[in-house]
Amino acid sequence: MVCRWTTVIILGAYGAWGLLSFWYAHALIPAIIPAVSVAAAVGVALQKAWSRILVLLLAALFVGTWIFSLWLASTAGAFRGWSPHKVVISVLPGAFYSSLALFCCFVVVARWREPASQS
Repeated sequence: MVCRWTTVIILGAYGAWGLLSFWYAHALIPAIIPAVSVAAAVGVALQKAWSRILVLLLAALFVGTWIFSLWLASTAGAFRGWSPHKVVISVLPGAFYSSLALFCCFVVVARWREPASQS
């Protein structure tokens, strides 16, 4: 129960922050992802079956994009000459956000076998 509400808070906070950021930047097309995050938060709170797929897709998109950007940066030589300490510090924020995304996945997959209310 606590994990579900933690997931709702994580998804809702990311969605609200993203929508607000894109609103102030006048960039409404990229605001689709935060809007989907808010929808997923509402779906998880109401235990809707469709929210599970949204959470998994959002996490895959986020983690996949982060890993791809790390790969691009490393192949371009962005970390060349850096000490391991600096590399770890630069990777920590993405690793933290990715772990939050994977936590949300764990919560919805762990509840996959429980009956969800139909939409």
